[in-house]
Amino acid sequence: MSKAFLAQVVERSGLVVSSLFVSRNTADFNAVLKSAIEQNADLIVFSAQFTQAHDFLKSARRLGVKTRILMVGGASNVDFSAEDNGGLYVLEYDVPQENCARWKSFEQRFHTRFGAPPSTYARYTYDAATMLAQAVRLNNSTDGQSIAAALRKMHFVGLGGDIEFDAAGKLLKPTYTLYHAQRAQWRVVRFYPAEAHPPARCN
Repeated sequence: MSKAFLAQVVERSGLVVSSLFVSRNTADFNAVLKSAIEQNADLIVFSAQFTQAHDFLKSARRLGVKTRILMVGGASNVDFSAEDNGGLYVLEYDVPQENCARWKSFEQRFHTRFGAPPSTYARYTYDAATMLAQAVRLNNSTDGQSIAAALRKMHFVGLGGDIEFDAAGKLLKPTYTLYHAQRAQWRVVRFYPAEAHPPARCN
């Protein structure tokens, strides 16, 4: 994710002032954030372990970081209002959940069974497991290569919309939604690609 994002920034004549890496066990982000402050960055992209986000944002708030911060995949599941600096964003896969009738039905069933709302990870896991099971049944085989070939030929209707892959296994027509944290809620800012706005409703 980080490499792809940096490549797109450079392609659009943007300047990457620094690219810093931490271990999955890191809880001290002071040095990384101080470097971003010193270089007067316009945007900080956080793509480390999801479980490290709270520590990262607490450090940013403690240091008085005003720079916009972009997190990816899954961050919208967590309430970061206590650490929000006013410029907190998250880029999530797919169209907003409220646009999908299947998601609403799944959410109700999930909440009834487990007593809590599902996260975006629950949606991805449900779609992945269901699509894999269908591929096994259609292929009538548990051979890994055969199942992979079957998955690339499938047109699967998931909770977030249609799922298809090309011959190399790359997701076709991926969509993303950019959210901004406002008053302890994630508000939609923009859809990607541009033609996904306004997004088609999932059936």
